[in-house]
Amino acid sequence: LSLDLPRNTYTLTVNRDTSYVSAASGAGTYRWGQSVSISATVTTNGVFNGWTQTAGTASSFGNANTASTTFTMPKSNATIKANGKIKTFTCTKRYRLQNADGTYPSSYVSAGTETINYGATCSYSQTYSGYQQQSTSKTNMTANATLSLDLPRNTYCITGLNSSTDWFMYTGDYGCGFRWGQTVTASGVNLELSEVFDSWGIQGTAPSGWNDTANPNTFTMPQGGVTFYVNYKCGLSANKEVFSSTEAGEHAFVVRGVCPGRYKILALGAPGGDIDSAHTGGNGGRSIGTKSFSTETVLYINVGGVGTSNGCINSNSVCFGGTNGGGAGHATASTRASSGGGASHVSTVSGGLNNANVRNGIIIVAGGGGGVVYNGSGANGGLGGGAQGGKGNYSGCDGGSQTAGGSSNCVVAGTAGFGGSQLANGTTAAGGGGGWFGGGAGETAGGGGSGYLGSGLTDATMENGIQDNWGRVTITYLGN
Repeated sequence: LSLDLPRNTYTLTVNRDTSYVSAASGAGTYRWGQSVSISATVTTNGVFNGWTQTAGTASSFGNANTASTTFTMPKSNATIKANGKIKTFTCTKRYRLQNADGTYPSSYVSAGTETINYGATCSYSQTYSGYQQQSTSKTNMTANATLSLDLPRNTYCITGLNSSTDWFMYTGDYGCGFRWGQTVTASGVNLELSEVFDSWGIQGTAPSGWNDTANPNTFTMPQGGVTFYVNYKCGLSANKEVFSSTEAGEHAFVVRGVCPGRYKILALGAPGGDIDSAHTGGNGGRSIGTKSFSTETVLYINVGGVGTSNGCINSNSVCFGGTNGGGAGHATASTRASSGGGASHVSTVSGGLNNANVRNGIIIVAGGGGGVVYNGSGANGGLGGGAQGGKGNYSGCDGGSQTAGGSSNCVVAGTAGFGGSQLANGTTAAGGGGGWFGGGAGETAGGGGSGYLGSGLTDATMENGIQDNWGRVTITYLGN
């Protein structure tokens, strides 16, 4: 008699981690000792995290760490579970520090790694002494990521202080936005012929490469910035001419505080206009003197212009006078006339010689010559300059004096700063020369304007009738 005894069968229950395992297979009824194939499927955001037996007689898995494996059925009902966990990624962090020239090195410095859950954000912020903090992030992580930061150097300002002059007399690198370690260059500007660069001064510790006497000055920008100033010195040497002009109009010349001492001032008034070789305008005068300055002073220089030559040749035409006070001439039908020359003066106040404030600040004046009228017999305008301007011949029209404009035997009297001007119809007249007081406008020739010497001048003189061309002012530094 033969018998086949079948093994007992038992039930296998397969459970799963519902958060990260979407399916698990292998449940059923099996003989004890039978090898059962089991399998687990994970979700998108999860990874498999091993099999565990949760009920029944203890048994074994082929490989509990793989999603598809086997389970040996025990001599009892059994329950197993497919476990999962959230998927994670590696976030690598690194940075570079900016070089002094603004570039970055090719390699990065590691700032470590961080494990980030699926869908989460990796944030990275990097600080470093002397550099600007930078931040970045990677949102919704679904793969490994590398976050890289470039840290620019802190920037600082190059600032100027007032010293011999204002900061705006610097050129080159100035202002803000300079990286520490950067090579920068500043230059001191010569203000005028009288004032030139002497040395640099600095507030606090001098940076690397700083040179007190180098101009331009090239140095390395430190952390914290630089505050400096420029010292100036007098650049004038004895007898060096620092100002002259052959053009009419006002000019400003600054006697700088770093150049105290004596200045020789020469003023030449402009002549009146000519008609021909027999009918000439009077020459301008010359005034000269030396004045001392101990503080910075602005000198306003007005240079006289030549009177209009042969300008009035039509009926009732007017020829206007030379710049800075020359009187206008006037011609009727079949006559010719010229205008007076302008004065040249130096004052501490801007403006013309008719201005009371200018006259209060006057240093020196050279009078202009008078104009002339063509009368067939030869005439000449009065000579400008001197304490008393010259008379125009034939008519005998007076020049200006120290206290009044020329008026005797004149068609129109001169005034403070202006030669007499004939603008009305009906009378031919030559313009008077400009001056401290202008010469009068005469029927045949205008009078010359007077010169003037202000207070504080030494070695001062005035002469009539020296200049036969444009007015001129020359200033010469004589030193202490």
